[in-house]
Amino acid sequence: MPIDIAPETKSVTCDLTFDSGIVRTGTVLDPEGRPLSGASMIGESFRNTHRFIPLDGPKFTVYGLSPSPLLPRTLIIRHAARGLGKAVRVDVGDRGPLEVRLEALAAVGGRLVDEAARPREGVEIRLLRLVSEPLRGAQPEFSPPIQTTTDPDGRFRLNGIVPGGTYRLWAPNIKPGGRNFILEDWTPKAGELKDLGEVSSKD
Repeated sequence: MPIDIAPETKSVTCDLTFDSGIVRTGTVLDPEGRPLSGASMIGESFRNTHRFIPLDGPKFTVYGLSPSPLLPRTLIIRHAARGLGKAVRVDVGDRGPLEVRLEALAAVGGRLVDEAARPREGVEIRLLRLVSEPLRGAQPEFSPPIQTTTDPDGRFRLNGIVPGGTYRLWAPNIKPGGRNFILEDWTPKAGELKDLGEVSSKD
């Protein structure tokens, strides 16, 4: 809440009233628009930016939403068994029930090489979520993690990526102290399979 204090003012007294925020409910739908059970969700609370929480049936509740456009919330819903998911940003101007129709999950693959174009075997590659909002930014790992390991030829494929979110691919053990990103700021479409070709880490 902004407080306008005039120059040379020695003291100010004001009252601030806290509340629990806006609560919204919603329903998870399959691609045909039917209620779908068995999904998990990130974003039911402001603090949860990385952990998939199993839903009890097709219904879900989102707590503590702020009426301010500076504090948006993005929900990430995934149905791993069906290979479906969707990321959706909650509009604070609409307080009615939400309906989230899931889409096909995305994937990314490529071949990880070193500076001499030799394959890098056994390198762990992890997916990070990029949170870019006006009053906060983070790039947390998912829980449970979304990760894979390169094969003897350096090839990898990472499945189960929810479309509509923004992500980075991270290979933490390539170079000590390096940023070690091999893909940055990627927002996949539904069912997309992104082929990176030959890649190395980006410092």
